[in-house]
Amino acid sequence: MKKILTLFITIAMLLVSLAVVTGAKDVDGVVSSHAKLPFEDIEADSWYADGLSFCYTNKIISGAGNTYTFNPKGQLTRATFAVMLARAIGADLEGYNSESFSDCDYSDGSWYAAAVEWAYSNEYMQGTGNGRFSPSITMTREQLATVFMRFMMRAEYTVDVVIGVLNDYTDKDNISSWAYDGVEYAVSAGLISSTSVSNKVASP
Repeated sequence: MKKILTLFITIAMLLVSLAVVTGAKDVDGVVSSHAKLPFEDIEADSWYADGLSFCYTNKIISGAGNTYTFNPKGQLTRATFAVMLARAIGADLEGYNSESFSDCDYSDGSWYAAAVEWAYSNEYMQGTGNGRFSPSITMTREQLATVFMRFMMRAEYTVDVVIGVLNDYTDKDNISSWAYDGVEYAVSAGLISSTSVSNKVASP
Protein backbone atom coordinates (compact mmCIF):
# COMPACT_ATOMS: atom_id res chain seq x y z
CA MET A 1 0.00 0.00 0.00
CA LYS A 2 2.89 2.37 0.70
CA LYS A 3 4.06 2.20 -2.92
CA ILE A 4 0.53 2.75 -4.26
CA LEU A 5 0.02 5.81 -2.04
CA THR A 6 3.42 7.20 -2.97
CA LEU A 7 2.70 6.72 -6.66
CA PHE A 8 -0.74 8.29 -6.46
CA ILE A 9 0.49 11.36 -4.58
CA THR A 10 3.30 11.78 -7.11
CA ILE A 11 0.88 11.43 -10.03
CA ALA A 12 -1.63 13.81 -8.44
CA MET A 13 1.01 16.50 -7.95
CA LEU A 14 2.27 16.04 -11.50
CA LEU A 15 -1.24 16.17 -12.96
CA VAL A 16 -1.99 19.40 -11.12
CA SER A 17 1.24 20.94 -12.41
CA LEU A 18 0.58 19.75 -15.96
CA ALA A 19 -3.03 20.88 -15.83
CA VAL A 20 -1.90 24.38 -14.95
CA VAL A 21 0.44 24.48 -17.93
CA THR A 22 -2.13 23.08 -20.36
CA GLY A 23 -4.87 25.41 -19.12
CA ALA A 24 -7.11 22.74 -17.62
CA LYS A 25 -6.95 24.44 -14.21
CA ASP A 26 -6.72 28.13 -13.41
CA VAL A 27 -3.24 28.94 -12.13
CA ASP A 28 -4.74 31.01 -9.34
CA GLY A 29 -6.69 27.94 -8.22
CA VAL A 30 -3.61 25.87 -7.42
CA VAL A 31 -2.11 26.23 -3.97
CA SER A 32 1.54 25.26 -3.65
CA SER A 33 1.79 25.88 0.09
CA HIS A 34 0.79 23.08 2.44
CA ALA A 35 -2.04 23.44 4.90
CA LYS A 36 -2.03 21.74 8.27
CA LEU A 37 -3.77 18.39 7.93
CA PRO A 38 -6.89 17.92 10.06
CA PHE A 39 -6.65 14.13 10.16
CA GLU A 40 -6.13 12.50 13.54
CA ASP A 41 -4.54 9.39 12.02
CA ILE A 42 -1.71 11.19 10.17
CA GLU A 43 1.61 11.94 11.85
CA ALA A 44 3.06 15.32 10.87
CA ASP A 45 6.47 13.77 10.19
CA SER A 46 5.19 10.81 8.15
CA TRP A 47 6.92 10.12 4.82
CA TYR A 48 3.85 11.15 2.82
CA ALA A 49 2.62 14.12 4.88
CA ASP A 50 3.87 16.84 2.52
CA GLY A 51 2.37 15.23 -0.58
CA LEU A 52 -0.84 14.52 1.28
CA SER A 53 -1.02 18.11 2.45
CA PHE A 54 -0.56 19.33 -1.14
CA CYS A 55 -3.41 17.10 -2.35
CA TYR A 56 -5.66 18.11 0.57
CA THR A 57 -4.97 21.82 0.09
CA ASN A 58 -5.87 21.55 -3.60
CA LYS A 59 -9.03 19.57 -2.76
CA ILE A 60 -7.89 16.42 -4.53
CA ILE A 61 -8.49 14.34 -1.42
CA SER A 62 -10.76 14.57 1.57
CA GLY A 63 -11.32 12.53 4.70
CA ALA A 64 -12.50 8.94 4.92
CA GLY A 65 -16.08 9.25 6.07
CA ASN A 66 -15.47 12.25 8.31
CA THR A 67 -13.23 15.30 8.54
CA TYR A 68 -10.86 13.83 11.10
CA THR A 69 -9.82 10.49 9.57
CA PHE A 70 -7.86 9.80 6.39
CA ASN A 71 -7.16 6.05 6.71
CA PRO A 72 -3.66 6.04 5.15
CA LYS A 73 -3.52 2.24 5.03
CA GLY A 74 -6.82 1.94 3.17
CA GLN A 75 -7.21 0.84 -0.43
CA LEU A 76 -7.21 3.22 -3.40
CA THR A 77 -10.15 1.97 -5.46
CA ARG A 78 -10.76 2.63 -9.13
CA ALA A 79 -13.82 4.77 -8.33
CA THR A 80 -11.87 6.85 -5.82
CA PHE A 81 -9.02 7.30 -8.26
CA ALA A 82 -11.39 8.49 -11.00
CA VAL A 83 -12.74 11.14 -8.60
CA MET A 84 -9.24 12.20 -7.53
CA LEU A 85 -8.06 12.34 -11.14
CA ALA A 86 -10.96 14.61 -12.09
CA ARG A 87 -10.24 16.87 -9.12
CA ALA A 88 -6.51 16.95 -9.85
CA ILE A 89 -6.98 18.47 -13.30
CA GLY A 90 -10.04 20.54 -12.53
CA ALA A 91 -12.39 18.59 -14.79
CA ASP A 92 -15.87 19.92 -15.47
CA LEU A 93 -18.12 16.92 -14.78
CA GLU A 94 -21.30 18.60 -15.96
CA GLY A 95 -23.09 16.49 -18.55
CA TYR A 96 -21.29 13.22 -17.84
CA ASN A 97 -24.45 11.29 -17.07
CA SER A 98 -24.13 8.24 -19.34
CA GLU A 99 -24.40 4.75 -17.84
CA SER A 100 -21.56 2.90 -19.53
CA PHE A 101 -20.97 0.19 -16.92
CA SER A 102 -23.26 -2.40 -15.40
CA ASP A 103 -21.58 -2.40 -11.98
CA CYS A 104 -21.50 1.34 -11.23
CA ASP A 105 -23.96 3.24 -9.05
CA TYR A 106 -25.76 5.74 -11.26
CA SER A 107 -28.40 6.75 -8.74
CA ASP A 108 -28.95 10.42 -7.90
CA GLY A 109 -26.21 11.60 -5.62
CA SER A 110 -23.65 8.97 -6.66
CA TRP A 111 -20.29 10.29 -5.48
CA TYR A 112 -18.25 8.80 -8.32
CA ALA A 113 -20.45 8.11 -11.38
CA ALA A 114 -19.81 11.40 -13.20
CA ALA A 115 -16.05 11.14 -12.61
CA VAL A 116 -15.99 7.57 -13.93
CA GLU A 117 -17.90 8.58 -17.05
CA TRP A 118 -15.57 11.55 -17.54
CA ALA A 119 -12.43 9.40 -17.16
CA TYR A 120 -13.87 6.81 -19.54
CA SER A 121 -15.12 9.31 -22.14
CA ASN A 122 -11.74 11.03 -22.21
CA GLU A 123 -9.94 7.67 -22.50
CA TYR A 124 -7.94 8.05 -19.30
CA MET A 125 -9.50 4.91 -17.82
CA GLN A 126 -11.20 1.93 -19.41
CA GLY A 127 -13.50 -0.82 -18.21
CA THR A 128 -12.32 -4.14 -16.85
CA GLY A 129 -14.25 -6.25 -19.36
CA ASN A 130 -17.79 -7.54 -19.84
CA GLY A 131 -19.29 -4.08 -19.44
CA ARG A 132 -17.84 -3.61 -15.97
CA PHE A 133 -15.72 -0.86 -14.43
CA SER A 134 -15.00 -2.60 -11.11
CA PRO A 135 -15.31 0.61 -9.05
CA SER A 136 -14.41 -1.06 -5.74
CA ILE A 137 -11.32 -2.90 -7.01
CA THR A 138 -7.95 -1.56 -5.87
CA MET A 139 -5.90 0.39 -8.42
CA THR A 140 -2.62 -1.29 -9.31
CA ARG A 141 0.73 0.23 -10.16
CA GLU A 142 0.38 -0.78 -13.80
CA GLN A 143 -3.07 0.83 -14.02
CA LEU A 144 -1.75 4.06 -12.50
CA ALA A 145 1.20 4.05 -14.90
CA THR A 146 -1.13 3.59 -17.86
CA VAL A 147 -3.39 6.46 -16.80
CA PHE A 148 -0.34 8.68 -16.36
CA MET A 149 0.87 7.84 -19.87
CA ARG A 150 -2.54 8.56 -21.39
CA PHE A 151 -2.74 11.93 -19.65
CA MET A 152 0.78 12.91 -20.67
CA MET A 153 0.10 11.97 -24.27
CA ARG A 154 -3.21 13.85 -24.33
CA ALA A 155 -1.43 16.88 -22.87
CA GLU A 156 1.16 16.52 -25.65
CA TYR A 157 4.04 16.12 -23.22
CA THR A 158 6.93 14.07 -24.52
CA VAL A 159 8.81 11.46 -22.52
CA ASP A 160 11.82 9.79 -24.07
CA VAL A 161 11.00 6.12 -23.60
CA VAL A 162 14.17 4.16 -22.94
CA ILE A 163 14.26 0.92 -24.90
CA GLY A 164 14.94 -1.98 -22.55
CA VAL A 165 14.33 0.11 -19.42
CA LEU A 166 12.37 -2.80 -17.89
CA ASN A 167 14.95 -5.49 -18.61
CA ASP A 168 16.45 -5.44 -15.13
CA TYR A 169 13.14 -5.96 -13.35
CA THR A 170 12.52 -9.52 -12.22
CA ASP A 171 8.73 -9.33 -12.74
CA LYS A 172 8.80 -7.68 -16.15
CA ASP A 173 7.09 -10.72 -17.69
CA ASN A 174 4.21 -10.33 -15.22
CA ILE A 175 3.24 -6.91 -16.54
CA SER A 176 -0.08 -7.16 -18.37
CA SER A 177 0.22 -6.78 -22.13
CA TRP A 178 -2.17 -3.79 -22.14
CA ALA A 179 -0.09 -2.04 -19.47
CA TYR A 180 3.43 -2.70 -20.75
CA ASP A 181 3.73 0.55 -22.69
CA GLY A 182 2.40 2.51 -19.72
CA VAL A 183 4.83 0.96 -17.25
CA GLU A 184 7.72 1.45 -19.67
CA TYR A 185 6.66 5.07 -20.13
CA ALA A 186 6.33 5.72 -16.38
CA VAL A 187 9.68 4.11 -15.55
CA SER A 188 11.36 6.11 -18.32
CA ALA A 189 9.80 9.27 -16.87
CA GLY A 190 11.20 8.40 -13.45
CA LEU A 191 7.76 8.06 -11.91
CA ILE A 192 8.04 4.37 -11.02
CA SER A 193 11.03 2.46 -9.77
CA SER A 194 11.60 -0.87 -8.06
CA THR A 195 9.40 -1.87 -5.14
CA SER A 196 12.61 -3.20 -3.56
CA VAL A 197 11.01 -6.64 -3.39
CA SER A 198 13.40 -8.68 -5.54
CA ASN A 199 13.63 -5.69 -7.86
CA LYS A 200 9.98 -5.83 -8.91
CA VAL A 201 8.28 -3.02 -10.77
CA ALA A 202 4.68 -4.16 -11.33
CA SER A 203 3.87 -5.38 -7.83
CA PRO A 204 1.23 -3.40 -5.86
